[in-house]
Amino acid sequence: MKESSRYLLSKAEEALLKGDRRTAAVWLHKILLQDFTNQETWIHLHRLAGGTKTFAEFQEYFAGKYYPGQAHLLSPAT
Repeated sequence: MKESSRYLLSKAEEALLKGDRRTAAVWLHKILLQDFTNQETWIHLHRLAGGTKTFAEFQEYFAGKYYPGQAHLLSPAT
């Protein structure tokens, strides 16, 4: 049974509050496996690993590197 995105996101947020970036990344990855276009997840990932990249730059880079087969599912930057 799939866990809800809301539940997984709450677990990721909980891990981030504790400073556990690795665990947060695992929870966020689980969400993307179920719902690759989940905007809240991408926002958290950007905060977690975006560095100085804009949101659109980060999303394009991260999707291309870690999810190349699904990168086309993301909306193009406007």
